[in-house]
Parts: sequence; structure tokens; C-alpha cells
Amino acid sequence: MSLILYENLGLEFLWMKEIRKQIPFSNEAFSKKLKEFKKELEFRFGTTLISATRLINIFRNYLQSKEKTFEEILSQKEELSLEYALSQIFSPRQKEILLKKLNGEILSKTEKEYFSRTIRKKVAVLANEKLHQLAKNLNNKR
Repeated sequence: MSLILYENLGLEFLWMKEIRKQIPFSNEAFSKKLKEFKKELEFRFGTTLISATRLINIFRNYLQSKEKTFEEILSQKEELSLEYALSQIFSPRQKEILLKKLNGEILSKTEKEYFSRTIRKKVAVLANEKLHQLAKNLNNKR
């Protein structure tokens, strides 16, 4: 059934030829099942009656959910990586003020003063190219 689905969708995998040799029916029977599938009829596969349209939709939804999940995982990894890096340098309150400043939110008078006295200095140090290069070199020599 999977081979018929993949072939109908034009998907090719290296292992398909080997599996095709192992299926328990002839090429003619396989071709007949493939034609039934392409007509998007309900077709019998063993003792099971299967809707080709439904199977295709389920497979496409599965692929889309996997792609989305992978993209979400990468995005989440980047966010967590930044969050972790910020927490190594800034206290929770400093991170909060820094993110407020980055998002263009209004800071209170106390937050503005604290930002200019403390946080801005740390950010300036982080922006130093030579320090960044030094940190990268030290990190690579672990």
C-alpha cells in the first residue's frame, strides 16, 4: 500500500526498488492496484477497503505536520539558545528591561536610569568585535 501511495505521489526512495522485489504479488497485480489508486476509488487491499483520496489526504497532512514541527523545533531552539545566553549575562530583571527597550516599550524613570548605568555597559561590551572573536576562539579550544 505504501509503495502504491509513494508511486502515485511521485516520491522515490532508495529502498523502494528492494521492497518492490519483495512484495507478494506480480507486477500486473501491482499495476492494477496502482490504476485503481490513481482513479481515487475505494480499493481493496487484502481484506481492507481503502479510500485513495482519504489516504492521500492523511499522508499529506502528516508530512505538513512533520515539516511544521521541524520548523517549530528549529525556531524554539533558536529562542531558547538566545534566552540561555541572555541568562548567562543578565539577571532576570535586567533581561526584562533589555527586552522592553528592544521592543520599544516605555521604561519607567528608574528603569531608564538602571538601563543607562548597568545594562547599556554590558551590551556595549557584548558588541565589541574583538571580545566576540576572543570568546569564539576560546570556545573553539575547549
